[in-house]
Parts: sequence; C-alpha cells; structure tokens
Amino acid sequence: MLTASLPTGRLKDLTGRDAFTLEPSIVCSRRFGPLRADLDVGVEANATTLAASRARYRLATSIALFGRVGVTGEIDARTGFSEYQRRVEVFPNSDPSRDYDVTFPRMDLADALLAIHARLVGPLRAFVAGRVPIASAGLVPDAGLVVGVSAAF
Repeated sequence: MLTASLPTGRLKDLTGRDAFTLEPSIVCSRRFGPLRADLDVGVEANATTLAASRARYRLATSIALFGRVGVTGEIDARTGFSEYQRRVEVFPNSDPSRDYDVTFPRMDLADALLAIHARLVGPLRAFVAGRVPIASAGLVPDAGLVVGVSAAF
C-alpha cells in the first residue's frame, strides 16, 4: 500500500503540517477462526526533512461478537531513525527575528486502542474507541475517547 500526504494549513499558525510524506507499507491479514489479525509495517518518508522519517508498525486483532458487532484491539507505533533540526517560525504578526532552531530527538511513540464497532448499513460502521499512549515524548494527547462512523469499500 502507498499513502501520500501533502502539506496543508500553515505550521506557524499550528493549523497543519508543512511536510510532503510518502508511506509505503506492507499489510498482511489472516483469520484464525472468528479472530482476524492484521500486521502493517512501513516507513513514513518525510520528503521535506528526510531525517524526520520514521518506521511505522501496527498490529490489530478483531473478533465478531454478534452478527453486526465486534471488538478490535490495536497497537500502533512509530519509531524515529535519528534526531533532526528544523527552523520554527513564531506566530504571525510577531517579530521574525524571534524565529528559532529546534533539535527534535529520536522518538518512539506507541498507542493502544480498544474499540467496539457495529455494522450499520452496507459499508457504514459506527465505533466507540479508547486510545491510550503507551510510549510518548510528551507530544501526544493523553488517553481519549474516539467516536465515529467509517465506510469501507
């Protein structure tokens, strides 16, 4: 699988990410009776700041409880290859001479997710999930609840 992310928003306004990334990955799935296991391994190649690239890996398992309802457990992790430097611009209408350089350390980030999902109609699914950081560098939010609707085609 190949995912491309384009720069959006303005980083200095904290409204987006200023990097173009390509994420090639390999996804493997296997069923063991009613249990399904998925493994996703890849690299997030940051074309803007190559040193900011990182490995990505995810392991998920799901099981159907009833005809339309299931439970999913997932570990999602990212590992940086090295530390990197970048220029951080101050907020708009500020003195540009106050811009500064930051060194970002090599980081390991990992989250655990537990979700209950239900098939609604056709490809639509509703879900309620809890996400808990396992390893972080203080750059990710605390544990949180996620509610949503998704579609798979």
